[in-house]
Amino acid sequence: MSLKERLIKNALFFSIVAYYLGGYFLINLYTSTRSTFHHLQLPFEAQIPFHPIFIFGYMSLFLIIGSTYVLIQDLDFFKKTVKAFYIIVTIHFICFLVFPVEYTLRPDINPQESWMHLVVHFYYWVDLPYNCFPSLHISNAFMCELILRRYHKPYGKLFMPLAVLVCISTIIVKQHYIVDLLAGLPVAYLVYRWVWREQKVEVLETQVLAETQY
Repeated sequence: MSLKERLIKNALFFSIVAYYLGGYFLINLYTSTRSTFHHLQLPFEAQIPFHPIFIFGYMSLFLIIGSTYVLIQDLDFFKKTVKAFYIIVTIHFICFLVFPVEYTLRPDINPQESWMHLVVHFYYWVDLPYNCFPSLHISNAFMCELILRRYHKPYGKLFMPLAVLVCISTIIVKQHYIVDLLAGLPVAYLVYRWVWREQKVEVLETQVLAETQY
């Protein structure tokens, strides 16, 4: 990858990070001022134990996203990746605004109990219990896995366990309802399929055009 291509790649990456974080926190803050919420708790969810150590599994999403940025060295492929992220984040933002969900199962955290409790307490403070349905955390984790698998198949096999860990951790650290996770998975798959199906159409059109020139 040339210097120019790397600069373009960096600009694309930081643009989606700014859009993702800025939009997420603004919508979360706005939703906190609303008075009507949906609650998607299943009957047994309150019985799922809380284990603070899983906050690191939850935060491993950022490792997956960072790895996607580092490992993809083809600029055209990376542009497709960024496009997929813009689409998936926008879909979630619309859902958060139209269908506000409040998560009500967070435990009371004593940050002095352990350093892991301190991390969870800080995360709860930063990330208010809204922006739940579908789970953007889950959509991003599994879409990254699909993209990395397409780019280089062994990468997908490597990151699938990490994506599953993110999924499990999301429940155990009390960040999302199970329904949020179940909704996030098909969003990731459908966006991925749509973006790369579009790529196939473009390739076929290019081939047809090339054939008609001879």
